[in-house]
Amino acid sequence: MQLACRTQALSWKDCVQIASDCSRLAELGRSTQQQQHYEQAMADMQARYASVGDYLLLTKFGLPQASAAADEGAAGKLAADRDAAPAATEGVLVLPADADAGADSQEQCILVRNDFPYHFADGIEHFVLWKYRCNSSSSSSSSSSSSSKPWQLTPAEVAAAEQSLRRRYGARLAGLASFVNPAALKSIPELDHWHLLLQLQPEAGVEAEEVDTTHVQSRHRALLVAPDDAGVALAAQRLREGQLLAFPTETVYGLGANALNEEAVLSIFAAKGRPLTDPLIVHVPELQAARPLVHLCDEGWAAFSALGAAFWPGPLTLIVPASAAIPPAVTAHTGSVGIRVPAHDLAQRLLRAAQVPVAAPSANRFGHVSPTRAAHVLADLGDKGVHVLDGEAAARSALDLISCEHGIESTVLKVDVARRALLVFRQGGVSVQQLRGVLGGDWTVQVQQRHVQMEATAPPDTEEQQQPQKEGQEAPGQAITHYAPDVPCYLVRHGLVSSSSSPPPAAVAAEGKQLVQTVAELSAAVVLDFGGQLAAAHATLRSTALAYRELSPQGVPREAAAQLFDALRWAELQAGAARVLIACPQDADEEAGGVWAATVGAQEALLAGVVDRMHRAASGRVVSLKVHA
Repeated sequence: MQLACRTQALSWKDCVQIASDCSRLAELGRSTQQQQHYEQAMADMQARYASVGDYLLLTKFGLPQASAAADEGAAGKLAADRDAAPAATEGVLVLPADADAGADSQEQCILVRNDFPYHFADGIEHFVLWKYRCNSSSSSSSSSSSSSKPWQLTPAEVAAAEQSLRRRYGARLAGLASFVNPAALKSIPELDHWHLLLQLQPEAGVEAEEVDTTHVQSRHRALLVAPDDAGVALAAQRLREGQLLAFPTETVYGLGANALNEEAVLSIFAAKGRPLTDPLIVHVPELQAARPLVHLCDEGWAAFSALGAAFWPGPLTLIVPASAAIPPAVTAHTGSVGIRVPAHDLAQRLLRAAQVPVAAPSANRFGHVSPTRAAHVLADLGDKGVHVLDGEAAARSALDLISCEHGIESTVLKVDVARRALLVFRQGGVSVQQLRGVLGGDWTVQVQQRHVQMEATAPPDTEEQQQPQKEGQEAPGQAITHYAPDVPCYLVRHGLVSSSSSPPPAAVAAEGKQLVQTVAELSAAVVLDFGGQLAAAHATLRSTALAYRELSPQGVPREAAAQLFDALRWAELQAGAARVLIACPQDADEEAGGVWAATVGAQEALLAGVVDRMHRAASGRVVSLKVHA
């Protein structure tokens, strides 16, 4: 029996009726997108795991290997999990089996939020309960499990799971329905499991901050690589072997591959859907490691070395002529390569262990919000099997922890020896003010502002698709739509359309219009404020908007930079969000060439980079906001 794709979400009334009448279970179904994700995950599971038992141990219990279930350490972990409080960020609860029904000490019941729910209306949560026997002989294969004691849940075990959910959600729990699928509908027939559906009321008095961008879905947990010595060694081996590996830097997570292996480099473009005209940055552990990768005259190397000595390790990328060792795909066939020495300790350990230069753009879908957490990477690329060196593992329970200190990408500049100029293509962690004076003499710093129309691509599966397109970009981060959430986004600039002695920057003048919102429309908007600007300008905005979040209460650019990408991902996850409104920092002003930059000194070093990311996340849609009844 097959479940049909559903175009309409199931209401709670539908859920109760279906749960009480097993003949109606075929009415369950997923949306088309949900079903595609489900089928892909099932195929991945069958390809990656020897048995259902291995899958459960690795992805649900989090054990390092299937055989560990029989080990004393594994039993200790299960006992610790059973005795611990429910882990809100993991959504997993381990319960004791029903001793009265003859369960032995090796049997456990596990209750977990379903990674692949059916197409339910908002406010309905879907949990799955099953029993697992912690015994290697019963979990090593499907055939052995069928010949051993069945994994059958008793009524008492189901009741215990229901009671644990009642305690967990308290007054928010408005309804609970449970059912078991008939064999014909089970995706894993040998696994006895129950479905528990919950109708939840919104939590009173709590803003939508509860959306958790740190949650790693169970099916992706096996892709996390521990940041200990063994994990770093494994990650380095993957890079040397030509595989992809995501890793944290002080800016954002990067999707890395061996920069000297063109096939590995092309797999980056395929995984991200990144156009081949968008070049990659090559990461090395120290300045001297860049020497074989670049082709510079003495004066060029002197300038390159001076800049590296001043800012490395750190958030600065230097574009210079590439040596013959760099594959053309890395440079977008421009002949120039961006080099960076990251400051993040884990990135440094990885690069030194790998002993190869690592090409790495941000580890996300092309054009989507850059990742500052391992969970962000897996949300975008987990279904493609990308492993992630976990920068947040040391403090998984700290929901405000972000491994990437700066939070926005590196500053990118080209060292133009002939013109004795530093051409800044992307502003970031190193400001224009900091660059001035490093080289001295007649060297100048010139900010380039480009807004290129670039589209994500399908994976290049033919030789023709892998050929260079007409024009490669000199630097990454030039697309007008970049860092964008999956919900339309607007940059709200206070007073943009009011009378003013100076016009708005040329880059956004055409989009400088009013966004008129009724109260009803604003109730579907997520607001990201900066220093309370929008809340102060519109008295009812904070209480009327669907969700509200401050990037920095005191308007500090460094705080906003660290929070921006996580906040954009948080915004797109808000149920019912129709648009995102971002406050443009008022200190962002016009410089020569129509570029926004900080005007109040070195303490505002990140402001220009923050506004650039906001502007591209909004696809250049810059507006003033008017709210009426």
